[in-house]
Amino acid sequence: MDAKETLNKRIDGLSAQVADNPDDETLRRELGLSYMDAGRYQESVLEFQKAAEINPTTPDTFHKLGIIFDRLGQYKEAIDYYLQTIKINSEDPEVFMDLGLVYDQTQDYENAVNTFKKVIALDPQDIDAHFHLGLAYDSLEDGENAIIYTMQAEKLADLKNHFQWNASSKKSLRILYKRYELSPDDFE
Repeated sequence: MDAKETLNKRIDGLSAQVADNPDDETLRRELGLSYMDAGRYQESVLEFQKAAEINPTTPDTFHKLGIIFDRLGQYKEAIDYYLQTIKINSEDPEVFMDLGLVYDQTQDYENAVNTFKKVIALDPQDIDAHFHLGLAYDSLEDGENAIIYTMQAEKLADLKNHFQWNASSKKSLRILYKRYELSPDDFE
């Protein structure tokens, strides 16, 4: 049995369980995740929305809805669900990161900057947040801050031996130094 058949069998089993227990939030969420894994986003949305009706205080339900709408390119809905998640749990850096990426995708760079800063406040070692904060500042044509946060991403990548982030940061820094006519010496 291949992975697709296994997933479809799981969906069939969970669907039967949900039919017998329609008010079981956990089953609804598991079915929603399975639909999500299968790329069946509309069905996934319905299950997560039903789970949210059953228990409107589970932040991961709203987070998953945000992720689905993000994948569908429905950014306003994604933002709304990420913000609902944050109302329930304002301490999850992953949700803020996802929200910041949507703000960046929609070219709302001011909100992206503020959101990536929140990620860093929650997790100062997050390479991804530093790097994307640098990109957001670059989009706002704030070269100094773009360089500062990209440099921080590079330092964190060095500390964590994360070669891919290190290479990406170095490449971005070369571009930023050239674009803003600055050099590493300007930041010592």
